[in-house]
Amino acid sequence: MFDEATRAHLHGGCALLVGSVSADGRPHASRGHGLTVLGDDPPRVRLVLAADDVRTHENLQATGAIAITSADVSSLYSLQLKGTVEHIEPATPDDIAKARQYI
Repeated sequence: MFDEATRAHLHGGCALLVGSVSADGRPHASRGHGLTVLGDDPPRVRLVLAADDVRTHENLQATGAIAITSADVSSLYSLQLKGTVEHIEPATPDDIAKARQYI
């Protein structure tokens, strides 16, 4: 599912917009701070979110529904991923390094 050009885009520090929805259907938009492709079958990614983004964390725990839009500002290339969050966990040292790359 993720060809080499898509992986390069996602791993290259693109802008990440994250959409979530609350249990009562209220949408919320926030920023992602890093994304890593974990696998293709099934397609899986690991997204780094700010720890203090309370509303996004609450929405993802309540519904699991997520949409991630990635965009390369210089080329205007973008794509959107939609899916369900499997679990939320603290950032690893690799996640923190990835966030620094994106920020």
